[in-house]
Amino acid sequence: MHFKKKADRSGSFVGFKPNVLGLKESRGLEWIIPNGLGGYSSSTIINMNTSQYHALLVSSDEFMNKRVLLQKLDEELIIGDESISLASDMYEGGNVSDGWRFLQNFDFNYSKVFFDYSVLGVKLTKSLTPIHGRNAVIFSYEIYNKRNDVVRLKVTPYMNMRDLRGLGTRSPQEMRPRLFSEHIAGIDSSRGYLTLCSDVALCSKKPEDERWNTAVFYPRAIPEFFPRARANPSCHCLIRWSISSWILVQRKQ
Repeated sequence: MHFKKKADRSGSFVGFKPNVLGLKESRGLEWIIPNGLGGYSSSTIINMNTSQYHALLVSSDEFMNKRVLLQKLDEELIIGDESISLASDMYEGGNVSDGWRFLQNFDFNYSKVFFDYSVLGVKLTKSLTPIHGRNAVIFSYEIYNKRNDVVRLKVTPYMNMRDLRGLGTRSPQEMRPRLFSEHIAGIDSSRGYLTLCSDVALCSKKPEDERWNTAVFYPRAIPEFFPRARANPSCHCLIRWSISSWILVQRKQ
């Protein structure tokens, strides 16, 4: 996880404006970037996972066994006393969180994707770049604050260690949090491990009773939205010892 001043968009050839397209059309537009090993990064243009195959890091070994490691990242902007979530998820009953409404633009090229958010005078650009030849991915954030308020960014990673076609299970003994330093954290499992590091973000564990999320559904498993899909909703157990990253963002100059 990297924080920088200017995102390089050279080579971008596809762009969408989700706040203009609307939710129904945007959640049906997918992107995927392979890493050259059989793994990949993939989701929709609004960062809403609509399939169990969507994840920001799917690894692959020499036998082409694929495993979901990093399901997603949820961002939250704290502007003054107000907290605004940029997450887009579907919950039971078809309810969808409002993060996609702040997404002004999505750009894609062969090697990375960009998401541009605008919230109460604060602009946030998130870019994702899978590393070719490695089971790794780089996330970069660029923030422009036009307000006099101090702005903070909180990033919550949702991690898993499941087979690509399987379901996650809640197992505190199997998935163990690791906090190596204030900038490096991860999870350890008999099925693999995932390490996250940042140049400036401070990592911390969520309280034990807040580390699991079983409420998010994948709409492709709900016939109401995808009639040919299987009938049972797909709800994965995602671990989120939110290596919660808090970054103090500049005031207006």
